[in-house]
Amino acid sequence: MSSTPLMNFNVLARIWGDTAGYVWTPWIEANSWDGPKGPRYHEGRAWRWPEQAEDIRAHIEAHSGDDQYFTPGVFSAPRRVSQHAIPVPWLWADLDPVDPREVGNLTPTIAWETSPGRYQCVWETRYPREGTTDHGGLNHRLTHYLGADPSGWDATQLLRIPGAAHTKHNQQRGELLWSDGPQLEWRHVTKLPEVPTRDDDTAMMALSEEAVRGVDRAAVWARVRPLVSMHTRELMALRDASGLDRSEALWSVERDLADAGCSALEIVAVVMGTALDKYQGRGDHLRRLSIEAARAVAERPTEVLEGGVLPEGAPMWASDLASVHIPRPRWLIDGIWTRGGCGFVSGAPKSYKSWLALDMAVAVATGAPMLGSHRVAAPGPVLYLQEEDSLATAVDRLDHIVDGRAPGHHWGGSLDGLIWSPPQPLPIDIQAHTGIVLSDPRWLAWLGERIRTYGYHAVIIDTLTTTVGDVDLDKAVDLQTRVLRPLRELAQMYDCAMIIVHHSRKNTQAGRRGSNMLGSVALHGWVDCALYLDRDEESGVITVSPEGKHDPAEGWSMRVPLMYRDWATGGRQVWAPELADAAVEPAKPQAGSKITGIVRSMGGTATAAQLHAVVGRGYVRQAASAVANGLLIEAQQGVFTVVRPK
Repeated sequence: MSSTPLMNFNVLARIWGDTAGYVWTPWIEANSWDGPKGPRYHEGRAWRWPEQAEDIRAHIEAHSGDDQYFTPGVFSAPRRVSQHAIPVPWLWADLDPVDPREVGNLTPTIAWETSPGRYQCVWETRYPREGTTDHGGLNHRLTHYLGADPSGWDATQLLRIPGAAHTKHNQQRGELLWSDGPQLEWRHVTKLPEVPTRDDDTAMMALSEEAVRGVDRAAVWARVRPLVSMHTRELMALRDASGLDRSEALWSVERDLADAGCSALEIVAVVMGTALDKYQGRGDHLRRLSIEAARAVAERPTEVLEGGVLPEGAPMWASDLASVHIPRPRWLIDGIWTRGGCGFVSGAPKSYKSWLALDMAVAVATGAPMLGSHRVAAPGPVLYLQEEDSLATAVDRLDHIVDGRAPGHHWGGSLDGLIWSPPQPLPIDIQAHTGIVLSDPRWLAWLGERIRTYGYHAVIIDTLTTTVGDVDLDKAVDLQTRVLRPLRELAQMYDCAMIIVHHSRKNTQAGRRGSNMLGSVALHGWVDCALYLDRDEESGVITVSPEGKHDPAEGWSMRVPLMYRDWATGGRQVWAPELADAAVEPAKPQAGSKITGIVRSMGGTATAAQLHAVVGRGYVRQAASAVANGLLIEAQQGVFTVVRPK
């Protein structure tokens, strides 16, 4: 059916009928879809219907070459929002590819083709009903039943004006199919199935501009970017979406974000205002994005990374860092261990690594400085899992350490003169030989429940070897997936440090100390914080080397006195390691010292010819180094003399 501006206006006039209120006729400038700034959308003014009927007709005629739209709904105020919608005797649907001639007894009253194979239509009823455009209302049920655009049922919906131009892909016009279809009986609609209720739909209905503004968009995008496809990352980086099918591109991004674990609110916050946001400038901007986001969330698989939990080692993109707030590390023990940090206290046998781990436990539990010098920034209860030594050994060591570091805390009471002082509680939970297996999900669940219940600030596991179960420490993948990654997830979830006592090889190798730990190098890669211990057998000096990702403290050397307990007298040595000078490493020979020794053997002076005969051609480089380091002087050309010390 051919179309004219007058015919188009007459269709709108019939739909709006006798309902007085405000209506809209937005438009997109012709051929702006491929422009440098994307399609130029104009919401236009709120028309007073029917007072401004002639103005609306003139407007439609003036924009006959543009893509024109209209609101099938009428509103009580000049704001196109649902709360101002007036009940009207019409239902509508954006059918998309659903042919209106094939909808059974639900034949539309007016139907039109917007572009080849794409349809929209409206149904006239005998009288208006309240709530038809509510979520789950009759218009929503009709849309759902027909398989139409699931976002096209609400009161703020825009439809293309029948017979209007369509310039998105090429110059064409829509076609009015008929305007004399039957009225729809309400009984046919009320018998339609209810719209399935989803929690995400409910959440979507509650979205507001305030809620969207409250989302840290940059943080959400940084969290999920490693989880989405390269195609999505490229689309999100676009500043100009001209030439793209923005509907298709936007839906692709929304689905990918949903699969990455984003909520409907987070999806809206991430895509709003980007080049893909095709609803910018529309009065129903937020509503339309919200509906699409809820639809994307509803269609995602059940097995997704809820909350966007990143796989360990997922990349962080440099373009994200400029806009993401990266908090500074929060220390558990200043310069030693961070809150929620994972790592090892590692050393060879008899290097006092269990003692040092217990010192850390006492420090965190009581607030006393670790080793008397490292401030505890976040004191709190500690869980100590002892799976190697006996409980008696662990308690005895702990008793030594408490007396040396936190004498105000003790196991029993104390008698001060004639006054009995009850014990000050020591918030350390020692679990010895529980049989914990870190690779067993049931034990990990047990550990997570204890951390949640008691609010531990640190969990100390002594040792790794006795708790990994059937995991081979040399197999990186098995170790990562079954032990290290689950422990890190618990640490991050509860902001609880994971401190694991682990053995290193007896014969250490050069290089980073972490590489000397027994097992795969994946262990060292997992480390946020670490204390590596080396004990010199001759001197007894223990060198402690902190390492980590957040400016660890400088290392130190200490001497541990012989720890003893006299059970007869009750006497004992308290834990009080003393700082010691580190073992002096042999000084590297100074460049030029070798040739200086040769000159000295020649009486303190030698000529170039003499040096060439002894050293060869290399004498030139060596002599130059000796002169540069002040070992030799060249008083005259080709004659070298040893510098005499003052």
